[in-house]
Amino acid sequence: MASCEWYPAWRSELRGWIHEHPEKLPLNWSDLGRFPMVVRRVLVNEVRPELRIQLWREHLESFLLPEAGLTQAQRDMIVAAIPELPKLLSAHAPNPAMVEFEQRIATVFSRPEAGRIFGHVGPPVPPRGVPFPPDVPRPPSA
Repeated sequence: MASCEWYPAWRSELRGWIHEHPEKLPLNWSDLGRFPMVVRRVLVNEVRPELRIQLWREHLESFLLPEAGLTQAQRDMIVAAIPELPKLLSAHAPNPAMVEFEQRIATVFSRPEAGRIFGHVGPPVPPRGVPFPPDVPRPPSA
């Protein structure tokens, strides 16, 4: 099964765009909504570490709202995870801290819930998707 986000030439081109256009990068969680998910997955790993932690913090905090429908145990797990973000995001996964964290979240989240909360960062993508900004490199299949 092919996925455009794994296309090495496109990922390299997108990384180049990210580093050449810091003024166009998101400054907060809601700014991520301007980018398609396939771009977010690369972008969030290329921004400066402080911004990456901020984006994940804002993302996790969005699930603490009542409308997220989480149990108290799930909200407690998210609250506990936020101060751990620097450690969790400091090394590429899999790493010991991430493995241990994944084992803990499995005790209070189903696999689909964990994927929805921890599998990506940024606002939900609308049903019709998010168009590529005009100057962002497009993967071959987009």
